[in-house]
Amino acid sequence: MCIRDRYSSKQCYEEALRLDPENSYAWNNLGTVGGGVVDGKEYSSKQCYDVALRLGVLRSKQCYEEALRLNPENSDPWSLLGNVGGGVVDGKEYSSKQCYEEGLMLNPENSYVWKRLGFVGGGLVDGKEYSSKQCYEEALRLNPEDRHMWNGLGSVGGGVVDAKEYSRKQCYEEALRLNPESL
Repeated sequence: MCIRDRYSSKQCYEEALRLDPENSYAWNNLGTVGGGVVDGKEYSSKQCYDVALRLGVLRSKQCYEEALRLNPENSDPWSLLGNVGGGVVDGKEYSSKQCYEEGLMLNPENSYVWKRLGFVGGGLVDGKEYSSKQCYEEALRLNPEDRHMWNGLGSVGGGVVDAKEYSRKQCYEEALRLNPESL
């Protein structure tokens, strides 16, 4: 149907979605051209983007779950699965927090996963309960040059990094020092 100069981009994306309604790229592109009609229903740009995002996250989640089925000892897919809301591995449902906890059990030196565990309220790692503050402190122990981790520590009121106490304000100042363009 999509022969050059005979059909608009919108018509081509609508046809692609008629053939494959799970095509997240076609949904995204239909949103880019202002939305359209799919299976008799009118979709706005925002609705198209929402469908594309949902499908993309679903596909990502399936990939991370498959990676863990093949190698459950790899910490990276655990943290990525946590980023998309958790999922099912070997028939067991894992929340985002549980995914981050699993990732840290496998690799406790991953500052990014400590930050993410802090973001979801803390959790249990190697038999010890960590608060959000403690997670951010651990992340900064491993990587003191990450402005996002300083922002996280600031968001929980400050804390101790390298034996020095930082107030909320000092944490935010440290984040700005690391990236002044973020003003």
